[in-house]
Parts: sequence; C-alpha cells; structure tokens
Amino acid sequence: MINKQLHVVYKLPMIQVKANKKSFGNWAEKVVCIYLQKQGFKVLVTNYRRPFGEIDVIAQTNDLLVFVEVKARTDTKLIRPTELILASKKKKIINTAKDYLMYYDCINDFTIRFDVALVEGSMKHYSVTYIANAFQDE
Repeated sequence: MINKQLHVVYKLPMIQVKANKKSFGNWAEKVVCIYLQKQGFKVLVTNYRRPFGEIDVIAQTNDLLVFVEVKARTDTKLIRPTELILASKKKKIINTAKDYLMYYDCINDFTIRFDVALVEGSMKHYSVTYIANAFQDE
C-alpha cells in the first residue's frame, strides 16, 4: 500500500469558540474541508452518522469519492496519524461508507479512498497532515 502524505499549513480566520475538545474537533473538520476544497474536491457531507459509525467528511472530485477521518490534537507527540485509527474504528468507517454508497446507489460509480487528516496545534498555530489512501477495505 502506498501512502501519499501531504503536509500543509493554512491560516483560517479565527472562529470564536470555547477551547474545549469538541469545539476544537469541529474546527479541525472545517480546516480539513477547506483543505479539500483547495485541492479541487467538493465536500458532500460532514459528520455522516449511522447507528454503527460516523464519517467526518465525505468529498468528491471527478470519479473519486473520499471518506476522511479527521483527528485533532493539541498534543504534538510524534505518533503517525494512521496509528491513531484503531482497527475497530477503521471497520466502522468502512461499514459506514458502504452504507452511504448503498443508500445513494452509487457503489459502482466511484473509486473509493479512505484518508486520514491530522490537525495538530492550536487554533492560532496549527498544521495539517493529510494521508491519502491511509487504509483500505480488506
């Protein structure tokens, strides 16, 4: 499996939110959506929830559909972003993606990819590490 890792830094207008874990996570998802749009993707859905799982961002460009897991951390310990996604979480994301594809009857219409985006730092100083094709349906 080949991982394409992009490291980018963007500055966004400050969003007035309390500095708690949930709001930082929501903010990080917005950062990733802006990143994807700048890469030519159209963000279709954020926080797609089913009883058995959730996908943070679903985006499309041409015939490629990406399901993105966003991780937000204020702690910048040296851990690979893919190590932050446990096997059980990957399974939930994959099953939720299959549900999305079946619900919208587009299971054969797209090339599917599972990506991971890691937003680290604070709302003032942050970096985005984006790993395309971080894991696959096995």
